[in-house]
Amino acid sequence: MKNFLILSCALLIVFSVSASENINVSGYFERYVNGHLDSDSAHINIVKQGMNEYSISGSALWIISASTGSANVGEIRGVFPLKNGTIRYDIDNCNLLITFTDKALVVSDDNLMCGGMNISFNGTYIKRSHKNESEGK
Repeated sequence: MKNFLILSCALLIVFSVSASENINVSGYFERYVNGHLDSDSAHINIVKQGMNEYSISGSALWIISASTGSANVGEIRGVFPLKNGTIRYDIDNCNLLITFTDKALVVSDDNLMCGGMNISFNGTYIKRSHKNESEGK
């Protein structure tokens, strides 16, 4: 009986971890600040590639001068595993942590090496069903 309980607990742990990693976090996400689209826009597109593997692409913008059109841009792109509801992005000295919630993701730990001056992906991103949903298209 004792061995049965130990085996049952072990299987429960394995299956609960596997089930959490089998969620599909794919989607198009846009950064929001105080309930509004961020004026220094940022978006992240996530596409499932395989069992717990996701393609990440996105860009962030920091507007220097709207009147002259001056801005700095940063981009992220790569394929990463989903572990415990997070994706650790680490390519070419650009590092950040993506944490998933029900309809959003939170980017933290951006080391500010993912683009030009003042570019940061940090923040809360809301999931959109289509890329142009926020524009009313």
